[in-house]
Amino acid sequence: MKHYLKHFLFVISVILAKTTYAQDSAAVCKVLSETLNTSYTGDCKKGLAHGKGEAKGLYRYVGNFKNGRPNGKGIMYYGENFFDGNFQDGLREGKGEMHFINNGVDSIVKGYWSGDEYRGKSYKTYQLTGTNDF
Repeated sequence: MKHYLKHFLFVISVILAKTTYAQDSAAVCKVLSETLNTSYTGDCKKGLAHGKGEAKGLYRYVGNFKNGRPNGKGIMYYGENFFDGNFQDGLREGKGEMHFINNGVDSIVKGYWSGDEYRGKSYKTYQLTGTNDF
């Protein structure tokens, strides 16, 4: 019986140690975007949000993080309105959809964003007019 009790106490101590560690790592995992730095749950790397997660603050973001900022595919909620698309360094970047909810009606703006600004239904970062320009 003593052997089982020792084993049981060992297992309990391991579980408690892991639970404490998980809480500590969540406490030090930071989001660097000022509008999302109230709470974070998700993957961490070197004390920063990194991987899949959810951050809350003035806004709410669910998606991928890299080095403490929204990066990759995700959804940013601005109250009832939301952006579903790609992010880079916390800014809307690339293809996405901005949903504006007004009295239950959803208006959608689809297209491309760069530097957090809407660029249109198609977006070219450069244009070649001839081979000599290249």
